[in-house]
Amino acid sequence: RREVPLLLHGAEEEDGQGERFARTVGKGKGSWKGQDKGKPIQNREGKVIGYKRSLRYENLGSTQHGRWLMKEYSISSPQDYVLCRIKRLDHTPTVAPVCQNPSRTQDEQDQQQQAKKASVRWL
Repeated sequence: RREVPLLLHGAEEEDGQGERFARTVGKGKGSWKGQDKGKPIQNREGKVIGYKRSLRYENLGSTQHGRWLMKEYSISSPQDYVLCRIKRLDHTPTVAPVCQNPSRTQDEQDQQQQAKKASVRWL
């Protein structure tokens, strides 16, 4: 198992009110998008002292789109520091690409696709 480093950094405000934080990457083309609303972290007395969030890297024009996951731990403090753990996801596509047969005409390929759709509806 490979160890994943932890990063500690100050959060930069995006809206100037401390409610949204900038999560852009590089030259602003990619960003971290939240996958959940965040789970509260409580101390022993049950008081919420921070939040744990899951975020996914998004950059539609990049081969890295969706391949990184970040766990972000924030603490309720005036400094707005966050502790992050970033992990690369090595997943394979769950849907196989559709292969076209070049020896068939487009009409034959369309008819085959329609037949497949019709048979799926009746299963």
